Amino acid sequence: RGQLYRQSNQFALGKQCFTESIKVNPNFACAYRVRADSESQLKDTAGAIADLNKAISIAPEEWSSYFNRAFISQRYDKQAFDDYSLAIRVCPEFPYAYINRAPMQEQYGTRQRALDDYNRYINLEPQNTHGYSGKADLELRTGNLLGAYLDCNKAIELDPQNYQAYHTRGQLRQQ
Repeated sequence: RGQLYRQSNQFALGKQCFTESIKVNPNFACAYRVRADSESQLKDTAGAIADLNKAISIAPEEWSSYFNRAFISQRYDKQAFDDYSLAIRVCPEFPYAYINRAPMQEQYGTRQRALDDYNRYINLEPQNTHGYSGKADLELRTGNLLGAYLDCNKAIELDPQNYQAYHTRGQLRQQ
């Protein structure tokens, strides 16, 4: 029932159902994880993070709890970086961990690792322009102007409304 409520954007009712499930089985990690999603939709970030921490303590092998904790926190700190990294280690075919970790790689890794994350994302999601735009911004900062130009063009080809790519391409023309 809780999933049906979530699918129909009735997050408060979904949260109630997941709370009931947790009362019946307090070691049901999935219930904490999906309740966290409802709490996030209800703007209860602290409650969502607490539920994801509980889900991780019950089932530390479940990668989606780490990804969701980093994503919901909307922080770019070492904890979020480590959560994305763990999600990638456990589920390397999940593209969204790469695109979210890539900007953090410059701070906690290296620019080459950031570039690797953008490339991995592009390989997994070749029709999504976010990877090309982010990679172009990084290439602009590192002086690979041709690479930045080509990635901007690819992003614009895929999505003519990609304003980030137009902006980066405009910065390239000033170089």
